[in-house]
Amino acid sequence: MQRGVPASWIKWLRLFRGPLLKGVSSARERLRSAIIASWRRLDPVLAGSFPRLTPRQRLIVCAVLRVGGSFATYVPRKTVPNALHKLLLSPRGNCSDQALRLCLVLDSLGVDTAFIVVMAPSIPGHIVVDAYDPEDGSGYLLDSLYNVILRKGDAKASFLTHWSGMPPERRQDFFDASDEGSLYFCPAYFRYIDGGVAGFTETPITLQVLNGTTPARWRRNWEASLTSEWPQLLEWWRTSYPDQPPRTLAELGKALNISGILEFGPKYGVNTRPLWEAAQIAVYDPDDHKRDNVFDEE
Repeated sequence: MQRGVPASWIKWLRLFRGPLLKGVSSARERLRSAIIASWRRLDPVLAGSFPRLTPRQRLIVCAVLRVGGSFATYVPRKTVPNALHKLLLSPRGNCSDQALRLCLVLDSLGVDTAFIVVMAPSIPGHIVVDAYDPEDGSGYLLDSLYNVILRKGDAKASFLTHWSGMPPERRQDFFDASDEGSLYFCPAYFRYIDGGVAGFTETPITLQVLNGTTPARWRRNWEASLTSEWPQLLEWWRTSYPDQPPRTLAELGKALNISGILEFGPKYGVNTRPLWEAAQIAVYDPDDHKRDNVFDEE
């Protein structure tokens, strides 16, 4: 056991650790090649852990796990990286860093993504990735910090786009049907760096809190956030505008003027308009954002 995390989890997670790239020149092509190489090397392990998934779906899972494994430590902060090399290569970060990197990786694989901020009673502040893979029609909700994969087969849209159009009882059915290869709450393990001044302005996050969030507990939190608390999540998107509604990589890069995203040149993105409409945001303008103090000053 390491800080309450079983040794078998540590051994499994160690397979996915390490930098994604050695540099950022020709980033898109090199990123795609690196992830596919990792998937080919690790697919025997992935096939054993995710026997219901196709090779393409296991590639998406590999991307989630490798992005999580490319961060050596968790550090709380309110800023986001600006330079492409930090977006792709920094070994430290929080959920926003991980979501940005995962969007970049998935974009290199031809997957549509959107950057999603979650604020609900059961998950009071977290960032994940909404995705759609046109190759097999699956919608995904992905979290590389806690290694969560929610998949809706034959969605023909991103996970949350499909989700927002479902009646409430169907949303609960998704979590009840746990044997269909759609819900994966994998092990996670954190090494932690104190965020300094940021620790005084945010909810205190300790190593014990991070590693104490077991897959079973995280599943309960996600189930509540996406079922009974779903209206509250939509309400928060609406009332926090223009800061936090769903945005694609390209929309986020333009709204925040993040030079690294603009340099990467995202080619794929979820149509975020239906999500804004579900939240009843009056004006669809994903390029609008308050840009004060959003960049990493390191």
